[in-house]
Amino acid sequence: FYCTEFNQDSIDYYRFITHIKLFAHRLVENTTYCDDDDEDLLALMKNKYPREYECGEQVAMFIQTEYNYLLTSSELVYLTAHIRRLTKNLD
Repeated sequence: FYCTEFNQDSIDYYRFITHIKLFAHRLVENTTYCDDDDEDLLALMKNKYPREYECGEQVAMFIQTEYNYLLTSSELVYLTAHIRRLTKNLD
């Protein structure tokens, strides 16, 4: 999606990888993270960070297709936030 290499020594990269590992653990354990208040936050993220949100949506579609797991709004919010942190200096 971004066709770039990321600085693997950055704190943002470390946070992103940690998030992905924790998400993968929840996926394997078949547990979800859900917070009912995240619908408004998701709409805000979608408007403020459309490219990062689109990337998160593509990841969500891949996960749904490959693992039959539908991301919750909360999970998509956090994924979008981590993608934003990771890519904020690419603009």
